[in-house]
Amino acid sequence: MQLEAMQQVGAEPYERSESRKAQRNGYKERSLKTRAGELRLKKPQFREIAFETKVFDRYSRVEKALINAVIESYLQGVSTRKVQDIISQFGLENLSCV
Repeated sequence: MQLEAMQQVGAEPYERSESRKAQRNGYKERSLKTRAGELRLKKPQFREIAFETKVFDRYSRVEKALINAVIESYLQGVSTRKVQDIISQFGLENLSCV
């Protein structure tokens, strides 16, 4: 979602640019229910325009990528702490498996 935010705004966070379309206005927490459990996501917000993301519309791709990353990490014997770092690359803070 961070990449989508940068593309929609036209600039990176804190970057001063003539092409900037909007200013960031923090994040709003959203939940996404998957087979692996409920994920808490931080959805970026802007002041001037509405943030649009493909994550919530097509969450199944994200879910598959997430599950594949966890499975691959497990098979390679990656530690829990390192798996958490991998999960954070998806923009997630925590992953709870029920």
